Amino acid sequence: MNAPHDIPESEAFVDCSGKQRVFSLECHQVPTGWAVTATEVTDNDFGYRFQGFSPSNPYLALGQARAKIRAQRLRGVKPCSAAHNAVGLAGESPVEASRGQALFPV
Repeated sequence: MNAPHDIPESEAFVDCSGKQRVFSLECHQVPTGWAVTATEVTDNDFGYRFQGFSPSNPYLALGQARAKIRAQRLRGVKPCSAAHNAVGLAGESPVEASRGQALFPV
């Protein structure tokens, strides 16, 4: 099954400093359900990447990714390169990093 056509290709969010951050959204059906990846659109390879997942509903996966973006505003974590291998915040595994944490270069 293809992703629903009414899931947006991008969305903008305002961070805690008042800066607008634009994220491209990709929705995919995976063997165990639906995944949505939100990747910050930047002029370089540095930015945030968040993922949402639902075993049955692409809109729930989208909502989960949106909630992670909004929650990140409160953490005060600076974004780093999304182009490098996923390694999360101090002490996090790559799996935890893929669940919506800022990605850091290796």
